[in-house]
Amino acid sequence: MERVLAMFDFDGTMISGDSIARLVRRMSLDGLMSPLTLIRVLLSTLLWKLGLMRVTKVKSLSLSPLKRLSPEQADAYLAKFAADKLVPRIYPQALEHMQAHQRDGHVVLLVSASPLCYMKHLKEHLPVDDVIASETDSGYRVTRNTVRAVKNEAINRWLEERGIRADWKESSAYGDSANDLDMLGMVGKPCLVNPHRKALRLGKGIPSVRWR
Repeated sequence: MERVLAMFDFDGTMISGDSIARLVRRMSLDGLMSPLTLIRVLLSTLLWKLGLMRVTKVKSLSLSPLKRLSPEQADAYLAKFAADKLVPRIYPQALEHMQAHQRDGHVVLLVSASPLCYMKHLKEHLPVDDVIASETDSGYRVTRNTVRAVKNEAINRWLEERGIRADWKESSAYGDSANDLDMLGMVGKPCLVNPHRKALRLGKGIPSVRWR
């Protein structure tokens, strides 16, 4: 039996801005991230935007203060961050769409390039079947950045591992940037949410909405 999917990007689609930037700010305010590391993160972010550094290095550096905690402490810290700093910022329309898909019996997936180490905790608060996100090792270094075609690969792997066959024509996907167009191209019902100009240009013809 085929299943209808509903796949949601997170940063920029379900909340405004980047979740990892909120984590960096939280760790800095809590004294977990030193001022020197914060400066290094800001400089590396600039280098990434200039095309001089890989985004995986920036993400890994941003997560590096977590190594000061035990695995149990870090997991608890990230769970609290997700609950306190991300969940309250989710657009009501995003939650409503997730709930509607769930009521219709669809497989609802949160598919994000943000690190799984904190994104996984959103599963406790959202009507989703699972969370697919960028993988990290025990030292919080990003080992697989789930973006563009890698999202598609991760989704297909998730389905294959569970023996699920997707009804792509009836499935939906939501994203805000050009990085999400590969995922949106998988389904018959794509939707750009608060789209960037590049996404509108490259995704010409894809319906778009504004969530606030």
